[in-house]
Amino acid sequence: MNENYSDPVIDFFPYIVKPGRYYGGEPGSVVPAADAGVRLLLMHSGEYASAIADPDYRRLYFILNAIPGVAAERAICFDPDARQRLADSGNPPFSLETRRPWTDFNFMVFYVADPLEALRIPRILSEFKRLTAAGPPVVFVSVGRVFPSFLADLSDSFIGDISFTGLIRKMGEALGFDPGDTVGQFFSGGETSQIVALTGVPDDELRIPLFAGPIATPIPTPAREPKAVARDVLLGLDKTGLENIRFLAPDTRPYAGLPEVFSHLTVRANLAHLQIRVPPTTPQAYLDNWTTFRPHFLRSELPLVFPGGERVTDAESHPLAEAGQQALALGWQALILVYHFDHWNSYRKGLSSLIALADFLIGRCKSYSDRRIVCIKWLPATETDWAGPFECNQRIRSALTSIHQGALQRLPGVPVDDYFTPSALLLRQFLLRVGPDFIQVFEELPLLSADEQRMAETNLLTTIIETATARGLTLPEFDQPVDLSLSPFLQAENYPGDNTPDCQVEPQDLPVLTQVFGRRPRKAAFTRRLTSVPKRRLRIQYAKKAKLRFFSHLDMVRVVERVIRRSQVPVAYSSGYHPRPKISFGPPLPWGAISRAEYFDMVLDTDYESAHVASLKARFPDGLEIVQTLALPAKAVSLFERINSIRYRVGLPSGGEGWDERIQEFLNHESVWFERTTEKDSRRIDIRPFVQALRIDRTSGAIYLEMDISVTNRGTVRPAEVVSHLGTPEHIDPRGLLFERMEVFIQEGSRRTSPMEFA
Repeated sequence: MNENYSDPVIDFFPYIVKPGRYYGGEPGSVVPAADAGVRLLLMHSGEYASAIADPDYRRLYFILNAIPGVAAERAICFDPDARQRLADSGNPPFSLETRRPWTDFNFMVFYVADPLEALRIPRILSEFKRLTAAGPPVVFVSVGRVFPSFLADLSDSFIGDISFTGLIRKMGEALGFDPGDTVGQFFSGGETSQIVALTGVPDDELRIPLFAGPIATPIPTPAREPKAVARDVLLGLDKTGLENIRFLAPDTRPYAGLPEVFSHLTVRANLAHLQIRVPPTTPQAYLDNWTTFRPHFLRSELPLVFPGGERVTDAESHPLAEAGQQALALGWQALILVYHFDHWNSYRKGLSSLIALADFLIGRCKSYSDRRIVCIKWLPATETDWAGPFECNQRIRSALTSIHQGALQRLPGVPVDDYFTPSALLLRQFLLRVGPDFIQVFEELPLLSADEQRMAETNLLTTIIETATARGLTLPEFDQPVDLSLSPFLQAENYPGDNTPDCQVEPQDLPVLTQVFGRRPRKAAFTRRLTSVPKRRLRIQYAKKAKLRFFSHLDMVRVVERVIRRSQVPVAYSSGYHPRPKISFGPPLPWGAISRAEYFDMVLDTDYESAHVASLKARFPDGLEIVQTLALPAKAVSLFERINSIRYRVGLPSGGEGWDERIQEFLNHESVWFERTTEKDSRRIDIRPFVQALRIDRTSGAIYLEMDISVTNRGTVRPAEVVSHLGTPEHIDPRGLLFERMEVFIQEGSRRTSPMEFA
């Protein structure tokens, strides 16, 4: 490894915003082999959220790490504040798993999934080349997608295929490893979305594909067996502990086997607390296959596809209106009209019909006693399926934007998302038609965050066109087809299912997971009426170690909830449309600190058994450890209402003088004002009333500062704020210190008790 490489845990992570997106180590991620012969840096040009949620990128990551002698580590583009900190600390960019410098890998493998994300690649590579003169060879790979032509001069290796089997075989030939039958074993052994990110992912869900092959591809792929889909759901629930499930299907391809999938699931798992999203389906496919299916345990949103360009003369007799009325009668709470179009003319022509259908279905919703809604979702065709000549000029771009904004105002339904804009689609079409001569233009573009890029998409295309015109570059003609010279595999007419193991998977026997999410055998009706099941509150004290110190309190809440679901402990749930587990946590731990005194309470739906604790201990991830447990009455007062004092300890730099004098001076003041700065505002607070005690501990040879902090209904103070006031900025920087929570107390007068000392 690079000898000049310092530890990011010390001089990088404490100084940046949201370091969890670079820290790695999510539950389910792979620990690369130390003796691997081929080390691959699996790059994703998007941000952490888009990379970690990309199902094909995730599948590729697991498949590569299952090959003997191959170690693949993920890498993403760093945010501006992180890149600046890397430069200040002298650290090169590093991978997520082992934080190995990018230069220490055999190959830098860029996964190309979207033209808009590929736009960031020239800038990423140019900045990387400025940091180091000699980097690993760059390889571009894609499964089922097209390579933009402007990438042609950035690498000599473009590896792609329409199946994972073909892609891995070609990668083995080009990069020097033998894949064997890894792909077949991966798909036949149960394909689950195993990486569960702790931070930065808005849709925290288990994603299950309904078709073989990649998710986003214009090539038709065969549908998977319902039994294989059900098996993946059960394995995914058991491994991840998630309760949100999304079934994935390419574009608008209908899948007829969902009722059979759910019939397999309902006899093997309790699905009452799950939120399951079904893929978009055509109205006719719904009428043919789903008319007897009631969404008892689904997220009651039915997406029905309406094709762009279709003229509707009578909304009441249209198949979408018929399917929508039947769905409302069967219990679906929301209808999502998915507007699918592959040409700007069809987009414009179908808008009036879409409005008429939405109006009609909203009228039907009002006839039901409960509240039903109609939503709108935009679904443009994939890049290679986009049709028709179109001239890309400012006048037409402005006209399309105005038409889209007018449609949003006229549509009676609620838009599901506002991510679709004509500018973004035009920009993608533009990027697929430009050549390598635009590289210098793209290298000068700033690396924006996802939110910034969405806001700048309208001006980004204009900026690119103006810059290219000023340099004398020839703009592409939109009536020309997309150049597939770098992606000849997309020209195949038929999907080669006969030769791909991921299309020939024979479903194995479904796992018996009757205890998923706390399901237990039901008692006879007369026994349930006569027997009152006692409920208990289980209090858990656990330690948060240094490995997870850069994950926030909300991240830990999510992890604990998953652990409880995976452990099959019968936790009680709240009532209502969206039931939640009855769990309460103690005071949040300050970011960047470790602790041996973290607590949470969980209400059990049955009496306490020692096996519950053993099951929890077995499933706690590395970095969290159960210290002790206590069974309490179900109606005991919650932790957050009782804990009012916390003890912290922090190691001070050696050689510091005058700590005793500064502590005494601090305690002598009645008020100590501190400027607390957040992302939203800055305000002065008096931190002195919250500090109960300060002392220096030198018994172990090192210098430790111990502090007792009170927690009140008016708030509390952060230990870093106390240290900041005690030491001058030239003397100490609290961001580089390791704070530890030693214990929390329930203080009543002069008496202190631990939360585990229940009387």
